Order: sequence, then C-alpha cells, then structure tokens
Amino acid sequence: MFRRLIIQLRNWRDRSYVRPWALAAPVVILLFCLPLLRPLRHPDPLEISHDETARLATIQAVGERRTLALDPAAARFSRQIIRDRIEPAVVYADQPPTLSVLLGGVYRLLFGLGFSLDSNTVFVSYLLTVVGSTLPVALAAGLVYRMGRVFELRRPVRAALGLFVICASGLISYATVLNAYAPASALCLASVGCLIQIGLSKTPARSGAWVAGSGFCAALATTIEPTAGVLLVLLGAGVLAVRWKLRVRIGALLLYLIGCSVPLVLHVVLTYPMTGDFRPGFLHPELAVYPRINLPTEGMGALQFFGVDLPSDDSDWSDESSWVRFGRSVERVAAVLFGGHGILSHFPIMIVGVFGIFAIMHRHWPSVLKVLAGATGIGTLVLICIFALLRTARLEPMFGAPAFAVFLPLLIFWAGAWLRRQHPWWTWSAVGLLVAFSTGVSLVGATLPFPRDGYQGYSARAALRELFRSDPSPIEPVVASIR
Repeated sequence: MFRRLIIQLRNWRDRSYVRPWALAAPVVILLFCLPLLRPLRHPDPLEISHDETARLATIQAVGERRTLALDPAAARFSRQIIRDRIEPAVVYADQPPTLSVLLGGVYRLLFGLGFSLDSNTVFVSYLLTVVGSTLPVALAAGLVYRMGRVFELRRPVRAALGLFVICASGLISYATVLNAYAPASALCLASVGCLIQIGLSKTPARSGAWVAGSGFCAALATTIEPTAGVLLVLLGAGVLAVRWKLRVRIGALLLYLIGCSVPLVLHVVLTYPMTGDFRPGFLHPELAVYPRINLPTEGMGALQFFGVDLPSDDSDWSDESSWVRFGRSVERVAAVLFGGHGILSHFPIMIVGVFGIFAIMHRHWPSVLKVLAGATGIGTLVLICIFALLRTARLEPMFGAPAFAVFLPLLIFWAGAWLRRQHPWWTWSAVGLLVAFSTGVSLVGATLPFPRDGYQGYSARAALRELFRSDPSPIEPVVASIR
C-alpha cells in the first residue's frame, strides 16, 4: 500500500497541470479586450447604449434594492423600458431578466465592499463587463480548444481554431461591452461541448450528467438571449435522433429536460410579475414606454430588426402577385446575408463552416457529431427565415449581425472537420483571406460594438470611421452613468 502511494505521488509530480496551448487563445483574447472595454474607452453616460443603460440600471436595482423595478431617474436614460401591467408608474427594462439577476449577485458583493455605480461608476461597470462578457468569451475559446479534440487536430491547430472561432465570428466584438450575446453564445458552445463529450466517451449510456448539463446550458442561454431557443429545441430533438437504444434515448431526453427546467423556471418566476406571462418585455409592445420602431433614415430604404437590415415594406402584400411577394422574400434573405448587418458581408468565413458541416455528414463520423452539426446548420437556416420574413423593426441595431451571434461561433467551429483534410495551396490562400477579412472586421467592431444610436448601413465601415474620427466629442465628468 505504501508503495502504491509513492507511485501516485510520483505521477502527481510528473503530471502536467498547466497546458500552454489550451491557455493561449483565452490569454490573447483577454490581453486584447481588457484595454478596450467600454467603461474605459467611452465612459461618457451619453455614449452608453440604451441596452447597456437599461441592464446596468436593473443590476443596480437588484443589487441594492432586491427588485427588478428601475429607479425612474435611471430609467429616463434608456428607451428599452416597459411599464408595469398593473402600476404604470413602475418601470422595468424590456430585456430578459436572468442575466441582470445573475450579475446583480456580483454587484451585491461589490456594493457590500463599498463600491457602487453611483460613486464608482467606471470601476464597477468595468468589473461587471469583465464578468458578464469578457470572461465568458475567453473561456469559450478554451472550450473550443477542448472540443477540437473530436477532429483529431494537433494542439497548435486546436488553439488556432479556438482563437479564430471567437475572432472571425464577431464574438470578440461583443466581449468589450456588457450585453447578452457574449454569455449566451458561450453557453451555446458549452451545451454542444457537453454532447461532444458523450461522443468521445467509450460508455455514452453512462454520461447522463453531460446530457443534463447540455440542457442546463442551452436553457440558460435561451433565458439570456431568446434566439438561443432554436438551439435548445434542436438539441432536444437531436438527442432522440442519436443511434442509441430506445430506452437510452428516452432516458437521455428526460435528463435533458431536467437540465432545462431550472433556468426556464427561474425565467418564468422573474418575468411573470412584470409581463404576466413568460415572454420578456420587448415582446410586449403594449407595455413599451417608448416606441421600438426605428424608421429608415432618408435614402436608406431599410428597416432594422435585431440588427438585420430588411428592405422597407409599406405596401399591402395582399394586393401583390405571388411572384412579387416571392421577390420580396428573396430580397429580404439577401439583405440578411449581404446587407449592412448581414452575415456574409461581415464574416464570409462562415462559408468554410458550412463546408465543415457537410464534411461531418460523411459515414465515418459518430452519429452524435452529425446530429450536432445538423442542428447548427438547421438552426442558422431557421433564424435566417425568421428574420427574413418578419416585417417588424426594433430600435438600435448593433455591430455586425447580433441576431445570429449565438450560432456563428458554432458554425465556424465545424470548420475543424474541413481543416483536417488535404487541400491545394490556392484553397488555403482563399480561406486565409476570408479569415483575415472576418477577423479584421471583428477586431474593428470591438472598439465600439454598441453605440447609443446604433449603426446604420455597413457597421464595420462606420466603426472604422468612428475609430479614426479626428474630433471626438468631449467626455463629460462621470458622476453616475445610469442616473
């Protein structure tokens, strides 16, 4: 027994506890993002977006007064406000409240230490941004490194894949400001990573905890950013499509639903007192204090819906022929893909991700991976159809294509299946150009992803122009950015 203990101590001494390649991408992301965080570069209260202003006000209300109701003095700085359905004098942020409540716990700790958003505005908002956006994005890069084992890539290639998934998808743009897209996207990667772990396991029938963890991460992402609900449904259906025994599939689905239940119940408990149902405030236009319609500017000819340019449509479709309606639908799909807030106009590397999904569908890949890759592709198509067909506009379009932020990193991740194949030099050159363009656009967007009035037109060009603006507006003394 003593000899066995000596052997274990020697193995513990010789074991590697720090993996430099696994930490490479997260460290690079942190070194790039931390100096660019919004509280440092744009501390002026008049430059904070309506979305972040409402979120900070909610975090302050939760941390100081343990309520979601906003201080009226703080609410007047944001347009994303709804009134209470019973008492119109009480107002709330129109965002899903889960993220604000979670960060409210962090703020409660800071408030107990003597730091508040009133007296230490920049410092507290900086820490909240790090915890709520920057760290999830950095951890997502390390998670991609771990998930890349399924492609049997070398460690340096997996580290590069983790870095490019974050940088070339635009996710790094959202790591410098407090928002819902960054943590929701990281949770979606974690949800898929849990199921990939089952694919790597030699005994998948005994991996019930990973299935429940996948459901928990997907549901939590949905409560933070509702567009992740598409992935939540597809992964649940995908569990039944895996080639396991019927009783194993049913048990896995039950575990998935159990994992989903905790975040969804929390969301309903938090949302029902505000809106009367499970829908967040932005889906209740009758409760809005300010209208959410962002009418097209002169000569623009487009509406924005969650950051997606859509052709303006003031006519009644019922009086048009089916060919005209079909042409309008095609125009809307083209706007989602190539418009001023389009997917491919900002991140053309997504094409390689699509090639990776097709590569996964070959016979030698495990069925779990085929289900996950198919769910990613189908989910992206569903979102494209939804945002192309809806004719409702919402205020404040942000950088890039935020409506697809939860799916774009997943889409690029599957490019790892394409990387492990042999390709001619000109193919690698073309892919390198796509990666360079997508990464460059994302890094430019990280300088100002959430301007107060949003971006009109091609957001990368607007962000670059704002970055090199020679006459920056003067910064007023910061007393309280949300008061």
